[in-house]
Amino acid sequence: MDGVLNKMIITPFGNKRMSGGGGPAFTVPINPENYSRTLSIQYDRSQGQGTQQNNQKYKRTKPEEIKFDFTFDNTGTVQGNLLDGTPVTTQIADFLETVYYLDGKIHAPSYVKIYWGDLKFGCRLKSLSIKYTLFNPSGEPLRAQLSATFRGYVESERRVREENKSSPDLTHVKRVQEGENLPFLVYEIYDDTRYFLQVAKANGLTSPRKLSVGKSLMFPPVKKDEA
Repeated sequence: MDGVLNKMIITPFGNKRMSGGGGPAFTVPINPENYSRTLSIQYDRSQGQGTQQNNQKYKRTKPEEIKFDFTFDNTGTVQGNLLDGTPVTTQIADFLETVYYLDGKIHAPSYVKIYWGDLKFGCRLKSLSIKYTLFNPSGEPLRAQLSATFRGYVESERRVREENKSSPDLTHVKRVQEGENLPFLVYEIYDDTRYFLQVAKANGLTSPRKLSVGKSLMFPPVKKDEA
């Protein structure tokens, strides 16, 4: 309807396909004034022996990141505030329930989609900072500024599928990044952790839960009835 201000909506999902299973959606009470997008390309900066220049070979395109600055307010002075009259602490708790706290079904924060105007962004929360800026005489916060960065997830999943399709034998090779472990990587590739032992065996891993950063791992085709 013309003249109606559309509020940003953040919808959680209980699986990486973003096809349901999440909790209630969170409607942002006050739309952000702007947002910023970060797009990054990672290169392998290895230097050939006997050369003085780095060979910047394309390695991968990193998932897009979007940063929002939100205002949560309970002063009664902000026109159009959907949660006017709701304590700021409650507003923040509801927001954290949607994007930050662990989902018991997947044992990780929820996958979410952010809808706002033409923006439709599948992602997960990467980082969040909260700054309380106004209080009532009893010390209860009346206003808070939240800076939230979300890392795109749909783009990453599509990249994995495309890389798999480019290999004639459908075998995917991935280099271990800082903080990654084998169960996480197995889930990323197969959408299932049951193939953990198969992948460990294929790579000759004796200590599969301790991976060396930079090590290349092979993720071969698996039969879905094998686990």
